[in-house]
Parts: sequence; structure tokens; C-alpha cells
Amino acid sequence: MDALPGEEYCYWHKEVDGKTPTEEQLQDLKEKEEKVRDVYLEKAELSQANLQKAWLMDANLQEAHLEMANLKGAYLVEANLKGANLGRANLQEAKLLGPVQTFVSPDSDRLL
Repeated sequence: MDALPGEEYCYWHKEVDGKTPTEEQLQDLKEKEEKVRDVYLEKAELSQANLQKAWLMDANLQEAHLEMANLKGAYLVEANLKGANLGRANLQEAKLLGPVQTFVSPDSDRLL
């Protein structure tokens, strides 16, 4: 993706909290032939956004406002959703896999 004029990063990778992307910007993101990873949408206003089938792998959606967003079929693998408001969001068929974590018991050398 091309960087913004005079900027190092494009809109999606620029680390600015509280973005409010337009429907046109969201549609453009969804239609990219080359999948965009690591999208920065921390604290973004995405209430009622249409993100159906959006590729949001490794996206930072921490504390994002996703109330009533359409995330049907969205690819949210390894996305950071910590503190995100997903109230009444459509997550039907969304891919929500995260990193696999293993824990070691303090009194054992076995993995739990």
C-alpha cells in the first residue's frame, strides 16, 4: 500500500488512535487484491461498519468500537481485540484464531 503524501505509512498502518474510516475506505480495504496485515485500528470508531469478509489478520483492534459491526466471515486471526466493544456485532463465520499458548506447571517439567 502506498504511504500517505509526506508520510512514512499508509492510512491503515499509521499508528493513530481513534481513526474513523469512511465506508469507502473500508470497502477499499476489503477489495484489496493483496491482503493487508497489521492494520492499526486501536480505539477506532467502527460501530455498524460493514467489515464482512474483511482480511484483518494481525490487526490491532484494541479498544475499538465495533458495536453492531458486520464482521461476518471476517478473517481476524491473531487480531488484538483486547478491550474492544463487540456488543451485538455479527461474528458469524468469522475466523478468530489466536496464538497457541502453552503453560508449564511450576512444580513439573511437563507442559499442561
